[in-house]
Amino acid sequence: MTRMPNIITATPDMSVIEAGKLLLLHKVDSLPVVEKQSSRHAIGKITKNRIFQHFIEIGMKTINN
Repeated sequence: MTRMPNIITATPDMSVIEAGKLLLLHKVDSLPVVEKQSSRHAIGKITKNRIFQHFIEIGMKTINN
């Protein structure tokens, strides 16, 4: 038998910073987004690349204002 993997998830109410910290802490490239913490129903995915893109867009808005 194999053990159930410890899957790290994000929830819709998490901030971008919280999700990013989870990605770094657990050294993963993406997190499934679930309806609530104990749920197994994935409703999306957040990636390191998407978080990076988010902060670049914020930075570009700041520069252009």
